[in-house]
Amino acid sequence: MQEENQEFYIGYLKDVPPSYQKWGKKIIFLLLGIIILMSILISFSHQKNSKGQFEFGNQSTLEGILKLKPVPHLKVYNDKGIYGENTFKTFLLTGVYKFGADKTLQKIKEKSKQSLDSILTTLKGTLIYNDGKALFELTDEEHSLQKFAPLSDAIINDTLSNHAVVNGFDNYKLETTLQGEIIDPKCYFGAMKPGEGKVHKSCAIRCISGGIPPVLKVQTKNKNEYYILLDE
Repeated sequence: MQEENQEFYIGYLKDVPPSYQKWGKKIIFLLLGIIILMSILISFSHQKNSKGQFEFGNQSTLEGILKLKPVPHLKVYNDKGIYGENTFKTFLLTGVYKFGADKTLQKIKEKSKQSLDSILTTLKGTLIYNDGKALFELTDEEHSLQKFAPLSDAIINDTLSNHAVVNGFDNYKLETTLQGEIIDPKCYFGAMKPGEGKVHKSCAIRCISGGIPPVLKVQTKNKNEYYILLDE
């Protein structure tokens, strides 16, 4: 009876038997395909970075009506509405780093010796924007104020005449229930990515503790809605 020759591979030898080469190539190509497939699946499963922009190092100048209530914001003239009324773009104001704008505005008030509520002002700072919303960081703190001028009663009334009534209803008497995520708008709208979710929770707590107004983000079928949270 003739003995069958069997190939035997010894690891320290240079030559690899043909049968080992054949199966080795198959295993290598199989593993390579699995690695490529897993890489694609993992990349698609990652959370997409937001398109938010923080124009760090590039300061802009905005002119508008400074309002301190309910939170500090700047109303910048946008265009005429369908009925010929003035329309405005609202920029939520923040301080530098993880702080709100209150302390900076207090320093501006002390420096200018001017009541800041409802004045026409020019501010220099850094834009933060995403999803149709915009914030303005007072990057140079009290030096962010460029100039100011008092507003006439006519401009104030034209700007704020409908602020307390929405579609004929007194908004102070409306109640509703909303479910969403509490975010700090500075990070969420562009200062950090990701600016939401569990990985950002500790940062959001510090930003809100520093005076940045908390915002409730509510996801709907077609878009996100954002609500500033206030006390009573």
